[in-house]
Amino acid sequence: MRNYLVQLILFGSLIWGLNSCFGPEPVVLRSTLQPPESPGQPHLLIVTLQNRGGGEGGIEVIARVQVKATGATVAQANDNIDLKAHETLTATLEVDPSSPGPYDISVEVRYPPN
Repeated sequence: MRNYLVQLILFGSLIWGLNSCFGPEPVVLRSTLQPPESPGQPHLLIVTLQNRGGGEGGIEVIARVQVKATGATVAQANDNIDLKAHETLTATLEVDPSSPGPYDISVEVRYPPN
């Protein structure tokens, strides 16, 4: 019986250890583009991210600003962020669109980062 309990504890430890080896499962919850506070300043893209997994690790956030009428990308920003297990956080990226809006925003996350 004792041998069985030792095996069960070792097996449980192995499963727990393997689970913590997996990386994050990042998702974008929302993104908003704030206009510049003053002329010559960049727009601020506020992105809320969540790690829906139990793993930790670095992710890459890629944001694109596109003109609604044409779909042309007029700004892009990238950032590398570390996520802890089940963490939700907000990242701020600076973008400087090369043409006037209105804009569509697309944000993607990559794990592992490139």
